[in-house]
Amino acid sequence: MATYLLIELNAQGVLTLTLNRLDKLNAFNGAFYTELAEAFRQADNNPEVRVVILRGSESCFCAGNDMADFMNGMDFSKDQPLVQYMLALLHFSKPVIAAAAGPAVGIGTTMLMHCDLVYLADNAVLRLPFTDLAAVPEYAASLILPRLAGHQRAAELMLLADKFDAQTALEIGLANKVLPADELFAMAEKSALKLATKAPASLRNTKKLMKAELISKIEQVIHVELEYFSAALESEESKEAVSAFMQKRKPDFSRFN
Repeated sequence: MATYLLIELNAQGVLTLTLNRLDKLNAFNGAFYTELAEAFRQADNNPEVRVVILRGSESCFCAGNDMADFMNGMDFSKDQPLVQYMLALLHFSKPVIAAAAGPAVGIGTTMLMHCDLVYLADNAVLRLPFTDLAAVPEYAASLILPRLAGHQRAAELMLLADKFDAQTALEIGLANKVLPADELFAMAEKSALKLATKAPASLRNTKKLMKAELISKIEQVIHVELEYFSAALESEESKEAVSAFMQKRKPDFSRFN
């Protein structure tokens, strides 16, 4: 039985996956990744599922990876939960609609790049905090974001690691619409119901054709990024970043070169 994920399939074939670890701002740990990966695999193999909505609450989408995992070390081999989730969403054949409100940090932002339609609430706050954690981007963000936003805008978001709002995400092509938080999920459901009336093979094949040129490259970059990420977590820079996070202070990287 799901612990962190609420799963609901309606009569029209719309599967809603609601992130539900609100006491941790929907931060992902290994068990959460496992539930997500399994949910997407089952949905892909279930002919009753025609479209998926991936959402959080009206105040929180996903605060990123659980920092406890950083402190305890992470395994990025292909059979591990994080990688299994990344690949399950990457290769998911049916339309995925993301509806995000509130914080969307780290993978909470990068996984939006792998959804087909992205709706953001006007209270959404996105962030790619990797350089502040002495890490590197993940989920092929280093490939996808420059293609969406251009090198300079992507560099601004990834190197400076500042928060950015829903309107900025819309401007750079990361989102389709920005809506009031109380209208967000209705918009996602409206689009999902519309997609659910369309020919399912046509939707799958259209999505497959749209992704065909880059999907193998994206998977390759995912693994390369995770190699860099794994090495970064072993570094003294990373130890300083984690220590600073736990002490609620800014990291001091001045002694590194």
